[in-house]
Amino acid sequence: MADDRGPRREQTGRLEDLLQQLLALARADERQLVTHRQPVDVGELLDGIHGTLAPHWVELTVHTEQQLVASGDPSQLQRLFRNVIDNATRHAAHRVEVVGRRADAHILVQIDDDGPGIPLADRERVFDRFVRLDASRDRASNSTGLGLAIAREIAHAHGGTISVTDAPGGGARVVVTIPVA
Repeated sequence: MADDRGPRREQTGRLEDLLQQLLALARADERQLVTHRQPVDVGELLDGIHGTLAPHWVELTVHTEQQLVASGDPSQLQRLFRNVIDNATRHAAHRVEVVGRRADAHILVQIDDDGPGIPLADRERVFDRFVRLDASRDRASNSTGLGLAIAREIAHAHGGTISVTDAPGGGARVVVTIPVA
């Protein structure tokens, strides 16, 4: 009899992740996504995410200015940036670069990858629930099509925005803006 605990564990993990994502979206629908606010150093948060990501085949660099402090829910902001960075590393060919800086009364975080990019017609649609573009539709991608939808809900709950453009060197650039504390 074959031991199928590995595949079962993997499937259970995927189901638990999907459940957490659906719960986050339900909280967003009820305007309960951010239940408390505190000062959050976005630069430290991004460095922390970089230090805890699973090894990838792409180079990931993070550059941030000092004192990028927002007012928000640290766990939700971490989820926002982790979702976007995970998405970028999945689609990058060789590198992902994260840059955080202050722009007037906002913190601007740009996540660039050198992958195929996102066609202009799909740049708003990628933030819809359960959307996966053709390149990520296979089961091996482990994508539910909810990560960027959750990221958008979190950005909006913090008074911010999220959008997609072209990265200067090719690929996609995701831009997140959130107000400074």
